[in-house]
Amino acid sequence: MPPRSAAPCQQSAAIPYRLTAAGMEVLMVTNRGGWRWLFPKGGIGKGLTSADSAAREAYEEAGVVGDIHRRPLGCYQFRKRDMPAKAAACEVEVFLLHVHEQLQVWPEKGLRRLRWVDIGEAALTVQEGGLVEILLRLGQMDTEQG
Repeated sequence: MPPRSAAPCQQSAAIPYRLTAAGMEVLMVTNRGGWRWLFPKGGIGKGLTSADSAAREAYEEAGVVGDIHRRPLGCYQFRKRDMPAKAAACEVEVFLLHVHEQLQVWPEKGLRRLRWVDIGEAALTVQEGGLVEILLRLGQMDTEQG
């Protein structure tokens, strides 16, 4: 995992996954505008760990619940488009969430679209380079274990 920087914005993200006969699939969501595919992420809630915040974001944005892995897969940085330039850099700690249930109703249903994809497709879809690297490592781990 890369060393932490002094990024002014700290967030956590979940990569929700399920295991199928074909291998691991991950659940992607669109941003609220519906034009960009990503993983549930957001600010770290007061009194919550990064992992717990990632699990909460997966519930709120994608309607999934399960077991969050406590050890992060890694971190990446991105620039928030809706923040002034001085506060634009955000660091995101990424956690796996093994999905046990996909709910019919959740807080942001109707604001986002969802789709299950294999790790390779996810890596081709996301726009953050650091997240692509994390997904490629995850895909390698899945291949080695499969």
